[in-house]
Amino acid sequence: MDIYEKSTYINQITLKQQFFGFKHDTTQPIQSYITGITDLATQLKGIGIKLNEEAIVDVLIFNLDKSWFVICASLTAAQFYLSIANITGMLLNEESWHRELSSKETA
Repeated sequence: MDIYEKSTYINQITLKQQFFGFKHDTTQPIQSYITGITDLATQLKGIGIKLNEEAIVDVLIFNLDKSWFVICASLTAAQFYLSIANITGMLLNEESWHRELSSKETA
C-alpha cells in the first residue's frame, strides 16, 4: 500500500466513523442533523463507498437523541418503506411537536 492508498483508506475510515457515529445535537435544528448525515453519505459515495438509502435511514433513526425515543420507536416499528424524504418530514414534524411541548412547559 503506497502513501496515497493509505491516505485514501484513512479518509474512508474517518468518514465512516463520522457518518455512523453522527450525534444528534438537540440544541440545533433537526435539519442540521439530517443535513450532516446526508452530506457525509454524499462524501462517502464520492470516494466509492456504497451506501443505499436504507443505511442512511438507519443512521438517521438510530443516532437520534434519547429524548426523541417515541419517534425512534415508531420509525423502527414501521411496516412501510422509509425513504430519506419520509424520515425528513417525520423528523421535522416531531421537532415542531417538541418545540410546542417545550413552550407549554415554560408557560
